[in-house]
Amino acid sequence: MSIQTVGTLLDGYFAAADKLIPQEVKTKTDFIRIQNLIHLRRIIENSKVAFVELSKDAVDKVDASTRAIFDQLAHLVDDAKKADTNSVNVINGKMAEQLNELSNQIPFREDRPCLSGMLPSLVFKKDPVIFNFSGDFNSSKMPILKFNNQDCKMEAISQSFLKAEVKLATVFANTNLTQLTAITLREGELHIPWKCKTLNNKKLIAIFKVTVGIMPPVPGSITLNYSTRQGVTQNITRILDHSICSRKCCGNNDQGENGKFVSRSADADPGWAIDPGSARLEEGGGGTREGTRNKSVNGSRYSWEARTIYKKVGDSGWYDFKAHFTQYRTVDDNFHPPIDLKWNDTKTEPFAHSLLNWNATVTTVDGQQLTYDGSHTKHSSFPYLEIYQSGNSFKLTSTSPEELNDL
Repeated sequence: MSIQTVGTLLDGYFAAADKLIPQEVKTKTDFIRIQNLIHLRRIIENSKVAFVELSKDAVDKVDASTRAIFDQLAHLVDDAKKADTNSVNVINGKMAEQLNELSNQIPFREDRPCLSGMLPSLVFKKDPVIFNFSGDFNSSKMPILKFNNQDCKMEAISQSFLKAEVKLATVFANTNLTQLTAITLREGELHIPWKCKTLNNKKLIAIFKVTVGIMPPVPGSITLNYSTRQGVTQNITRILDHSICSRKCCGNNDQGENGKFVSRSADADPGWAIDPGSARLEEGGGGTREGTRNKSVNGSRYSWEARTIYKKVGDSGWYDFKAHFTQYRTVDDNFHPPIDLKWNDTKTEPFAHSLLNWNATVTTVDGQQLTYDGSHTKHSSFPYLEIYQSGNSFKLTSTSPEELNDL
């Protein structure tokens, strides 16, 4: 059975924490959790440097105080793995406190590097990105910041501070920044060469992962939903040839029993109605006939009466009709256009016809699901967006978070 060494133990903790860090931040809670994971990962990286002499020693051979540190690391890694939607807020709060306490327990020495902090963790639009690292770099020679296999020169090096300027395109290589819809994370590495006095001045490199996120160019995904109503009209002609007829071709019969008139009609298309003022009857035919009378419109039907007479001698009657009218109906249309709104931007979405109802559904950059309508044009939980109706258009306005304007 293989013996677990301090080196393999810390490598396992590091891999477990590193695996939990995603490439995108979906919610505000996720962002806090990720910051804790980055802090945990940094403590493990510092522990690798602090306990480098023990890397090949068996874990069960270390002293009690060192073992206690490893046990706390194991506990924090387990907590990070178990965090779910119900407990993540509680775990995030507790973990932040525990990480700060544990960070102070790592036995650092003056002859070896230690990374205690890094800014920024999030960038917005500033190019280049200015990285500031704090810690103890007294013994480091030529630290190097790497992103996407490119070495980035340090602009300033001191005992407790490092500074590097890196172009956005280098940090976020192979990333279409204009298409981002969520905070997107990318990682580089800070390499700090040093000599370990307790290992006969052996040359070593302390490696610290550098994680930075970038805000998307939009405050969120916005869909406008609205319904309108309009009246639609069509001019219609219905042709009724030989509609009423007493000629031989029609059976030589009076069209109308006992001298009574017969009714004829023309209908609108299904779902349409007839404008009464537009109905007009064009009469054709000939012979002996009577009418037309009792013309009327009832909803979708235009009707009238007439009769034709059969003549043994003379011309029997017949009628050809052309019924002209305007048919109309109301049409309700539903629209769901996506809105491309940038930070510090204003968009106008016009609409035609009568507005029935509207709302806008928004998935914000921090994962909130918000609905905007006539009574909710802004939300206090995301004060950077306003959506409202003005006349025959919708207005959408965004402002960027003030705390990000310098990033």
